[in-house]
Amino acid sequence: MGVSDSFHDLYDYKIFENEAKSSINYRNFLTNQSHIIFYERVKQYDLFSHFTPNQLTYYCNQKLYSLYLHEKNEKTEYIKTLRIYLECNHSVKDTAELLFIHRNTVNYRIQKIKELLDMEISDQSLTNELLFSCQILQILDHN
Repeated sequence: MGVSDSFHDLYDYKIFENEAKSSINYRNFLTNQSHIIFYERVKQYDLFSHFTPNQLTYYCNQKLYSLYLHEKNEKTEYIKTLRIYLECNHSVKDTAELLFIHRNTVNYRIQKIKELLDMEISDQSLTNELLFSCQILQILDHN
């Protein structure tokens, strides 16, 4: 079930009906899914959907975008691993549980990602940028 933001004017009903529908449409983008999806949790994905793929790549971290293109050929799961790792606040244990893989596999992938990106991903501002970029890449994969 999708739940829109709250509204006070009945004339705005259509806008919020679309928000509820968007909540359902973007449910698969969430790491922790439940039966009730609030628009607040998928709002950024709805925003991204109003851009063309070329416009979205402009806002994506370019090193991460290069890794994304590389991953399409190699069939690794580096981007997904990174996104979940960042969403789990750099917790290897939580990331491993959500991905159903061993902690050593997560450690290996994160180390490999750091090498391929040539950056330290523990900085908070960089974490935000990379998570934002991972969300953009999810939209690109969806299109």
